Amino acid sequence: MQKVRDSIIAGLGASVLLAASLTTAQAMEIGVAWLGKSGMASSVRAGFEEGLKELLPDANLEVRPDLADADTLQKAINDYETSKTAMVILRSNGAKILGKHGPKIPSFIGGANHPGQLGVISNLEAPEGNITGVTYYLDYLVRMESFMAVVPNVTKVHMLVEEGHAGSQVDIDGTLEACKTLNLTCTHSVVKGRDQALADLAGHKDASMIIIGNQAGLYDKNMDAFLAEMGSVPVVSYAAGAVKLGALTSLAANDHQLGRLLALKVVEVVSGGKSVHDVPVGYDEDPTLLVNMATLSSLNMELEPEILEGAQLIE
Repeated sequence: MQKVRDSIIAGLGASVLLAASLTTAQAMEIGVAWLGKSGMASSVRAGFEEGLKELLPDANLEVRPDLADADTLQKAINDYETSKTAMVILRSNGAKILGKHGPKIPSFIGGANHPGQLGVISNLEAPEGNITGVTYYLDYLVRMESFMAVVPNVTKVHMLVEEGHAGSQVDIDGTLEACKTLNLTCTHSVVKGRDQALADLAGHKDASMIIIGNQAGLYDKNMDAFLAEMGSVPVVSYAAGAVKLGALTSLAANDHQLGRLLALKVVEVVSGGKSVHDVPVGYDEDPTLLVNMATLSSLNMELEPEILEGAQLIE
C-alpha cells in the first residue's frame, strides 16, 4: 500500500502547486451524491473531502448522501448540471445511472466496480462521455490466488452475491473466469435476504471455500450467521468490511485512499485544465490483504510467515 500512497501524495502535491499558480482561480462548486446507505461511499467521501481540502480549500461542496431512490439521485444529477462546476456520483448503482444520463458537466465516479463492465466507460485510459473517476475493481485472478494463499487445498468454490446489486454480475463474471484459469470447480447463487442466503449455504457445505460478494447488504448483518452455518468451511469475501465482521480474508482496495485519488482526478479537470478524456480511471495499485485472526484461529489454520508479515491483521 505504501507505493500507491506515495504516488497519491506526490500527485496531490503537484496539483496543489498547479492550483496555486492559477491567477484567475475562483471557488469551485462541486456536487456529491449517492444512492442508498453505504459504508464504502462514506469512506470514499471522507478521503475525497480530505484530499480536496488540501488541494482546493475554497471549493464548495454540496453533499446529498443516502438518497432514497433512483429518481432522487437523477434529480440531484439534474440539479448539479445547472449549478455546479463538476459532480461526483458514488457507488455502482449511481455510476450506471450517470452513464445512462450522459452528463453535460465533468463528472466523476467512485466506490464503484469496473466501469467498463458496468457499461459506464468503455476506455478506462481515455474515458468518454464526460465521466472518469476511480474504481475499487481488482483483478479476480489475483484475488482468488490471494484466497488460496490463505486457505489451503481449495478445489471447490461457491459464491454468494446479492440480487439487484449493480456490481453482482461483475463479481460473477470475474470469479468464474478466475476459476476456469485455476481449474477450480466454481458455482454461484444470487440471493436476496438472510433466509435465502442461509438456505443456499446449507446446500453447499461440501465446498472447500465460500466467497461472499462485495455487497454490504449481503454481509453487513449476516456474517455471524454465515459463519455459524458453514462451520469449518472457510468464508472469505471481496469486501474488506466483511473481514472486519468475521470473514477470514479479503484482498481489497483502500476506499479512503481511493477517495483522495478521486480528489486528484477532480482537481486535474476543474483546476488543472485537463479534459475528462485525458484523466484515466484510477484504481488501487497495491491492495491490502486482510486476515481476521479470530476466524483463522477458530478454523485451526495458520498463515505462512511471508503472508503474515504482509497482511493487515484484524484482531
